[in-house]
Amino acid sequence: MGGSGSTWMKHKATLILHNASIRKLFFYAVILTAAVLILLSQNTTPKSKVRRRYHGRRRSPLRLPKVSSIIDDCIRTLEKQNITPSNHSHQQRPLTQDPRTVKSWQELRNIVSNLLDIDTTIAIRRSNITLEDDFPQNFWPPGVALTGCLRKLYDDMFYTVRQQTSCALVGNGGILKNSNCGKRIDSHDFVMRVNLAEITGFEEDVGGRTDLTAINTAVGLLLKTQLKRATNSSNQSPLDKLTALGKLNDSVVWFPYNMSYRELSVTRRSRPIFETVLRQTKVDRHDMTYRVAYSPAPVWPQFMTRFWNKTRNSEGFVLFTVSTLFCQEVTLYGFWPFPQDSNGDHVPHHYYEDGDYDFTRRNTIPEEFEILQRLNQSNVIRIVSEKCTYSP
Repeated sequence: MGGSGSTWMKHKATLILHNASIRKLFFYAVILTAAVLILLSQNTTPKSKVRRRYHGRRRSPLRLPKVSSIIDDCIRTLEKQNITPSNHSHQQRPLTQDPRTVKSWQELRNIVSNLLDIDTTIAIRRSNITLEDDFPQNFWPPGVALTGCLRKLYDDMFYTVRQQTSCALVGNGGILKNSNCGKRIDSHDFVMRVNLAEITGFEEDVGGRTDLTAINTAVGLLLKTQLKRATNSSNQSPLDKLTALGKLNDSVVWFPYNMSYRELSVTRRSRPIFETVLRQTKVDRHDMTYRVAYSPAPVWPQFMTRFWNKTRNSEGFVLFTVSTLFCQEVTLYGFWPFPQDSNGDHVPHHYYEDGDYDFTRRNTIPEEFEILQRLNQSNVIRIVSEKCTYSP
């Protein structure tokens, strides 16, 4: 009896150990399976890796395969011909003259056009290229010459600013307040503004037309914030930038920062901001009608730093430089970095508000004005800093 009981206990112990081993093996199998699934989810083919790197995140990857694959094939063809982005970068072209020393507008135009191409500096998206699934700047190669297949692709997707006889570049300086320059500004063939400054209610001084607006990352961030506020019915915070964007109708909004897949500079931080703004204002909710312009070959910061030999540049100064590519003459309004005008009267920071500004805290604007004033004195450009008397 005792022998059989001992045998039974040994058998039971063996069975318990056997079941424990099975449970342990099962546990390890689950862990191993989970690890394999994780590795498989992260392991993609080289083609998939390239597509994620080149084209960025897609909400619907099957909607634009034709455009993306054609561009990839075209790039590979160009690379076989030893045509690479660096071959046609402005950094590879010589700066023939110090732009501060030019004696005519045409001379300045020649220097800029030797370094920049208008097509890849301001690329305006055609209306038949939708934003629902991707943004053209995500997969457009910066710096590549527009030749062969790439030229055709560009023409299918983009166009640029036509040549203009007379351009007005309108800054936001308080010198425009009570200037009565509105009619003169609107009389130009092409009117450029910066950073979505309010013009409603100020038309008598600043005009009402806008053909092109350049905005920076700070304004993009404000737009993103105001888009969030707009969804809250109880929100009482101002939506001035969002409202100004909605009033642009079919004029061009230009993002002078590169947001393409090969750009590895600090401007990568701008891309998610502008993509959010573009998607929410033109696709998801607001359906605004302004036209979108990108810079496959960006002018900031590398070009502007090299061209003017200064690291900090305002949006207005960037737009002034680029305007040489399509304007036969440019008149500047609202550029005055001083707290008083020539008569000693007080000048606010901006024409649309009464706040003062200490320009000594940022030397960008005064330094730029010094350059512009030198060009003005040489009759290269014209700066309007007095009250206007309009005569058509």
